[in-house]
Amino acid sequence: MKKISLLLAVLLAVSAPAFAKKDEAWVIKKTKVSEDKFAKTQTIIFPTLKPTLMSDFKKITGQNTPGGKFFVRIIKDKETSSMQIYYEKTNTSWGFYNSALDQDGTNLKFTEIASSTDTGGGILTTHEEFTIDISKDTLEKYKDQNYLIKVYGKNDNFIFYLPDYYINGILKFINENQN
Repeated sequence: MKKISLLLAVLLAVSAPAFAKKDEAWVIKKTKVSEDKFAKTQTIIFPTLKPTLMSDFKKITGQNTPGGKFFVRIIKDKETSSMQIYYEKTNTSWGFYNSALDQDGTNLKFTEIASSTDTGGGILTTHEEFTIDISKDTLEKYKDQNYLIKVYGKNDNFIFYLPDYYINGILKFINENQN
């Protein structure tokens, strides 16, 4: 009986981070800031989200989870600042992703970063990385709701979203750390 209780306690401890309550405070706590003294830039990386762990994903998007993971990052230098969603998509076939629109039909700047394959376990897995530019103004507009984005490719399309708590965490972090 003690062994079973210990095993359950270990399993709960290991899985707890994936199911931790996610809110503005979680976003701010998990945000990482780094400085590049050579390039004279600051990079702010907000926590990674995985659609497969977003319990209300299908209800919000009307689709099954697309897989992969994403995060928002801000890259700043003395004169400019850019905000991007960095998405890493894995699948069993190529999506050849090349563009994105938001829920208002706004065309979002899309940049392909990398693509690769893996045959581990005898199964072909494709890996595609891309960024989608967004703005603080857009996040302000959607701070009280989820922000939906549709990604288009030659072989696949999918929808994902930034949850409202994530948007509010980003905005609060930005407002508390402006310099």
